[in-house]
Formats: sequence, C-alpha cells, structure tokens
Amino acid sequence: MEGGVEGFALLTDLTQSVLLESAPQLLGDDRERSALDEITVRLGPGQIVERGPKEAIFAAPRHPYTWGLLQSIPRLTQSKDEPLVPIPGRPPSLILRPPGCAFHPRCPYLEESHKRIVPELEPVAGAPGHLAACLLPESERAELWARLQAGDRPEEARAAVAGTTPPATTGDVA
Repeated sequence: MEGGVEGFALLTDLTQSVLLESAPQLLGDDRERSALDEITVRLGPGQIVERGPKEAIFAAPRHPYTWGLLQSIPRLTQSKDEPLVPIPGRPPSLILRPPGCAFHPRCPYLEESHKRIVPELEPVAGAPGHLAACLLPESERAELWARLQAGDRPEEARAAVAGTTPPATTGDVA
C-alpha cells in the first residue's frame, strides 16, 4: 500500500496528540510530556525534514512531505467513498539516495536546484522550536500550505503562487 508506513507514522503521532489532550494524567511529569509535545517527520532513516511542536506541525507544516502525510490521513468529515490523497511516486532508496533533496523525485514543487542542493534543517520564521529542511522560500511554503488547506491540488497551488496556469489534468490518479 503506497504511503502506508508514512501514514501510519503520522497517524501514530496524531494518536499521541489526542492522548496528550484527552488524558494528560497518563503521561507523568512535565519532562515526559514535553518529549511527546514535539513531532519529528522523517523521510527515511536519519532524514529529518521537519521538527517542531505538535501544534505547529499540524497547523502550519513547512515541508511538502509533511503536507502529503497530513493530506493522506482520513478525516471524520469526509465520505468513506472519497479517496485519500496519496504522495506521488515511490519512497527514495535507502541504499542509493538521490542527489540533492531526498524528496525531490516525489515533490510537486520541484525546482532544478533541488536536484543538486541538500536542504538544511532551519528555523521557521515566527515559530519557536519549529524547523524545516526545504529549499522553497518560507513565504512561498506558507502560501502553498494555505492554498492546499483551501482545497487546491498541488499543481493548482503551485500555479497560483507562481502566477501561472496549472497544467491540464485528466483527473485520473494511478
């Protein structure tokens, strides 16, 4: 199942978040609780693409991989017949990692430089403790996420942010 492990990992984090909010007495002292208040999103072993307070990751994620994970989670408000949004492509090889950003073969926001430059984990502006490893400018990432939240498909969001027309699609997803 495409994205199954990725979705499960994020669903596990989401479950921890629900437990944190509904049963804090189960977690013990503040040191134990603070470890569960942070989410780390990994593309593969050792490949952290985003880290931060759970509230920041769920409300304002700043990496396209995190966006894909969040959009692939079933919602209570959606019809059971409505398909989930998969992350396109295949996960990167753990043996032969692609050059540049490890997510670039699957990223709908790919730019040529992403194939050569490995992004560093950097602070997200205005969000203490929130870090993301993405080469897209912060303002562009914020706008892309807002458009995705409003219902745009990735190609529509990218075109709107870039001020261009999105490519025509058939609506079929393989």
